[in-house]
Amino acid sequence: MADKNRILEAMALTDAGTQLMEVGNFTEAAEKFIAAVQINEAEWMAWHNLGQCLIKLEDIENAIVAFRNTTSINPGFAIGWNNLGSLLGMLNDWEGAAEAFDAGIEADPNYAKNHFGRGNAYLMAGDNIQARACFQRALAVDPNYTLAKNALAQL
Repeated sequence: MADKNRILEAMALTDAGTQLMEVGNFTEAAEKFIAAVQINEAEWMAWHNLGQCLIKLEDIENAIVAFRNTTSINPGFAIGWNNLGSLLGMLNDWEGAAEAFDAGIEADPNYAKNHFGRGNAYLMAGDNIQARACFQRALAVDPNYTLAKNALAQL
């Protein structure tokens, strides 16, 4: 029963952090998410939301750690892979970004942002042909994806 109570406590902290995040209180929200993962390291949504808060707090390195934990616990969460890939790309780790986007595409091939991100990784590697194909796949999934339309227009 104690384990169940700890899990419920972690979930309650995650919910409280999410509410704080929704009103823009990222520092206090991050504290709730940290408390949640200290109780239950498998609370992947707390890790994900912590990563989101850390981005807002401009702590990119620790946001990457949070998203790595998110995707390690829940490899089927395509949004987590996209967030990880995007941050790695911001740090010019295009190889790591490509791996994250590929994992996100494997997790959910219908999540257009991972196709777009993978296209950017190809673009940074100088492979315009593969980049174009990825941007086209992103548009096939989401025909209204403006960033993918703009990227194709630039090629």
